[in-house]
Amino acid sequence: MLDGPPVLLPDPGVPPAARATGVAERSRVATSAQRLATAARHLTPRRVGTVRRAANRLATDMKTLGGNAYPRETRTLRTLLRALARYEHGRDRRAAARTVQRSSRTLARSLQ
Repeated sequence: MLDGPPVLLPDPGVPPAARATGVAERSRVATSAQRLATAARHLTPRRVGTVRRAANRLATDMKTLGGNAYPRETRTLRTLLRALARYEHGRDRRAAARTVQRSSRTLARSLQ
């Protein structure tokens, strides 16, 4: 039995430039998710636009990496956007704020 962390070998069919691009895009997705979590932590009625921009940026970055690369995270992001709309329109703001914050934390953890 082998001890230590598994060693990941590069895929010989993928050129090195494409592998580096994938890493950079994943890093950008993780950064966008972290920015969304930070913006959601400071959610107030005035800062809804900031959170919405961060969520839209994350959605764009996730689509850039691949349309269906993150199906579970895409569903979580849709839930966050629906809760943000509820918060913005004043429908049960407390519950909507909790959902936005929980969803943003979930996205930040899963996209690290």
